[in-house]
Amino acid sequence: MSDLDAIINGMDYDREGVMSGERKESTPAKDELFHSLYISGTTREDNDGPTGEMRRLKAEHLQVRGTDLINMDDCYVQFFYKRMILSKEYAGANPKFKKYTECFSWRDYDANGIMHGTSGNECGKNSDARKCNPYCQTCKAQVILCGFMCEANGAPMKDTKGNLIHFFIRARGIRIGNVMQYIFDCQELPVPFISQDESKSDFEKSYSNLFRRVVKISTEAVTGTGANGIPWSHLVYKLTPVCENDSATTMKLLQYGHTMVEKIETKFNQTKMVKDWWEKYNNTAPTQAATGGIIHDHGYGNPNPNTPDSQFNQAPPVNSAPVAANSFTPPVQSTVADPMKVPSNNAQQAPASSPAPLPSSQQPPSAFDDIPF
Repeated sequence: MSDLDAIINGMDYDREGVMSGERKESTPAKDELFHSLYISGTTREDNDGPTGEMRRLKAEHLQVRGTDLINMDDCYVQFFYKRMILSKEYAGANPKFKKYTECFSWRDYDANGIMHGTSGNECGKNSDARKCNPYCQTCKAQVILCGFMCEANGAPMKDTKGNLIHFFIRARGIRIGNVMQYIFDCQELPVPFISQDESKSDFEKSYSNLFRRVVKISTEAVTGTGANGIPWSHLVYKLTPVCENDSATTMKLLQYGHTMVEKIETKFNQTKMVKDWWEKYNNTAPTQAATGGIIHDHGYGNPNPNTPDSQFNQAPPVNSAPVAANSFTPPVQSTVADPMKVPSNNAQQAPASSPAPLPSSQQPPSAFDDIPF
């Protein structure tokens, strides 16, 4: 069995022992394995850096939480993991807390090729399908991309301890468009690339093609006009390919990401936490103390006990009854991890022609030789 076969087959293994999304003690940002790469909305002070000293974060710049990489106009990254998830959220009564998650889906397919959310609803495979179910109409897709920071030529950056600087992007709302378009563009790269086996082409297009390029991340403004006629402008991620990795480097990135799957799922897969929380507190006004005070920034939240949210006192919407704890079966993961192909009825279509190859001369062959894959 080839290394690629092992990875593809391994995506179907059972990780029943992983308590994904289980509430844990809060970890300081500097000690997290994956650091959030985000666009700062306002200028503010924080002490989340490695030294704990106060520093000034400038508005409208790229920041990597918990690191010294702050106030950047752009940065360079290598991706090694991609996942699309679904989350139905709503605003709570207390403005101090952001949004609460009513239903969450890690988008795992069961043996029948069906996805389910924590509410028990079957998940539509695209936004049009979700609109057919009134309960799912406010459910939105999010894209999680993980990787490590690098130089413009793809050579990994290290922290003061000599470790890779892992990051993640959670693209949602207005910021999901550019990220999805870049993923679609990567799907158009010619295959096979890391394997000469034509049968692996679908896997490469849908997944590993994303790891074939060093990417420059910057920001750009998107504008529009709201329903009230008031114009708006928001900064979003802009992903620009800089140079191409060779097939051996792309395979190493795929292998490295595969070794990180359980750590990634433990951090981002909130299925267990959301499901357990709703089963325990449905039709009640839960207290912050009882639920650990989880807020959206660190996972999935609950109302402040001083301002109970009336939505928690209502009966579940039609077709949204939680799955009984004793009948819940962890879904089987698809052998092709999260293809995220462009639906035929999706307005965002991939380019008709394949992108021109990027120069590879800037990529040093030994860029990854010192990384223990």
